[in-house]
This record gives sequence, C-alpha cells and structure tokens, in this order.
Amino acid sequence: MAARILIADDDPDMRHLLRLILRRRGYQIIEAQDGKETLARASEERPDLILLDIMMPRMSGFEVCRRLQADKGTMHIPIIFLTAKSDPVSRSEGLRLGARDFISKMVGPKQLVEQIERILSPCRDDAAHASLASQA
Repeated sequence: MAARILIADDDPDMRHLLRLILRRRGYQIIEAQDGKETLARASEERPDLILLDIMMPRMSGFEVCRRLQADKGTMHIPIIFLTAKSDPVSRSEGLRLGARDFISKMVGPKQLVEQIERILSPCRDDAAHASLASQA
C-alpha cells in the first residue's frame, strides 16, 4: 500500500509542485493550507508522514508540530519541516519540537524524495513486523 503524505503549506503552487513530485513516486497525497486544517487532517487521516511549512496562517508550523507531538493519536507521525526559513535557530526549534528533519524549500526533488524514503523505511519495517506478529 502506498504511503500517505500530508502536505501542509499555504502556498498553492508549492502544494501543487510537491503533489506532482510525490504522486510520480507512488505516494498518496493529502493537503492542508493552514495550521488548523493541518491538525484536523492529521487527526482524521493519520498520514504516514507530514511535510510541514513553518509560516502558515491560523497557526504556525511550530505550534502544529508541538500539538501533534502532544497528541497520543498523532505523536507517532514523522514530521519533516519543509520551509523557506532555513536559519539555525528555526532548524534547532523544529528539531527540538520533535520533527524528524528540517529541509529548505530549495532542495531538489531527488533529495526530498530520498529524505522521505529514509524516514518512511523504518516506519514501514515496523508496520510489516507488527502485521507479521499479529498473524502468528
């Protein structure tokens, strides 16, 4: 089954570009355009990974990350900050809040997909082991 990725970004052009890149790689895409919608979609849809922008309306990506990490239902979902804010302070804050990675929007498609696959691989292995254990 294809991994499901929630793209959380207020820029419709960025969401479109990411959707094209990730669908070509076989991922299912869920989208949110602001912080509050991101929380709702993450809670309802339970994606396998979230690509999260920092600067969004209604709630910053930092606050979204903090709330997702505090919720038992969503705390297991890996988060990658994908943002134009690439300064060391923002990076440090994002990782401190529990994000698995912090990537500049200037990254190329190949590198982005590699990072996503690196983070999703252990998650898929854990799910496969859990499935096999339940069948035994």
